[in-house]
Amino acid sequence: MRVVFALSLTGLLATCADTARAGPPVGGIQQVIQSVRQESFPLLSRATIAVYDLRSDSDYLQARFAVSSFFSRKLQYLVFFNQEALRRQVPAEGLRAIVAHELAHISYYEDHSRMGLLSLVGLLVPSITTRFERKADLDAIVLGYGRGLQTFRIWLYRNIPPEKVADKKRDYYTPEEIEALLRAETSHPGVMNKFQLCVPRNLSEINEELSATAAGCPK
Repeated sequence: MRVVFALSLTGLLATCADTARAGPPVGGIQQVIQSVRQESFPLLSRATIAVYDLRSDSDYLQARFAVSSFFSRKLQYLVFFNQEALRRQVPAEGLRAIVAHELAHISYYEDHSRMGLLSLVGLLVPSITTRFERKADLDAIVLGYGRGLQTFRIWLYRNIPPEKVADKKRDYYTPEEIEALLRAETSHPGVMNKFQLCVPRNLSEINEELSATAAGCPK
């Protein structure tokens, strides 16, 4: 059972990046991670997070736990950062927001038991990946990083191959969807808690919840 799961999870994590290099730690981004962690994720203060280089033409930041630590007492986390983001002048506010998104993933891993993490194998299914990524977006928005996420996505669409933009818009909230969520947060206090439990997959589902026409999670 352990061997089969480890192999499945290893394969899953291998699909998360074009090329994640276990190279020397990346400077600069470490300070951003530490700042966002202290400000917004105090429960991660004791988490072990190592930073490595990421080579990709469409991904700039990724977080995961080390598969080798899965059966140990404490999970260890890896953040992969694409330094091309700095060369392409990623907005500082956007960088902080996407760091918050990735720390939301780490917070999820910390909050779940090893058995609970077995569900991550489901990320091989695109629809489950979309919910997983959009839930991290929602967590970041609740923490006040919504405008930064908007800024990052606008920058991202201009700095990845055009043929990959559609996949990003499928898996993560677009600037227009984030705007709708921010308006919802202002006009309907408490609705973001509902969204975090039942993640809207598109603008229509956001509007359905706000108009009180949707009951429960969409099937």
